[in-house]
Amino acid sequence: MYYWRVTKYNPKYRKNKKYVNNEWTTISDVGKSFNNTEFTFEEYLEYEKKYINAIILAMQESEIDNFVIEELEKNVYEEYPDLSETKAKEFYDSLKNGMPICTEKIGLVTKLILREMIWGKLISDSSFIHFGYDYYMYFGFEKDLKNARKSIENTRLFVENIRSPYLDNA
Repeated sequence: MYYWRVTKYNPKYRKNKKYVNNEWTTISDVGKSFNNTEFTFEEYLEYEKKYINAIILAMQESEIDNFVIEELEKNVYEEYPDLSETKAKEFYDSLKNGMPICTEKIGLVTKLILREMIWGKLISDSSFIHFGYDYYMYFGFEKDLKNARKSIENTRLFVENIRSPYLDNA
């Protein structure tokens, strides 16, 4: 199994396993200032899109059509302008543990997870995607997805060979 941690965090700012650069870590940071610059919703959406794209690239190269959501936890649903036309609330209400999530819905599930409205593990027979606190994402795939990794890194996300701390036997 090949394990990755995929994040927006540059490893050069990690000292003794702790990230030391002052950066946003959640959608609730929108409107706050980091390095004398206000963090905007538009900037948030750019990174969210990169994370969704990373998952889709990995799914395509590994030829996985869907995941099942496991250990689903629902928090409070919050409406955002970009979700109003996607029937996100209806989808949120329909989500159940063990539900298959196809490629067409992976973006919406990822948005709900990254925006902390839900949490869960995405699992298939041969792979997984886990989400951690502070905008960390973990992949596990049977194949070494070299093309997906290169494409993800080209979006200025960082891919590190790190096993998910959310594995049951971690």
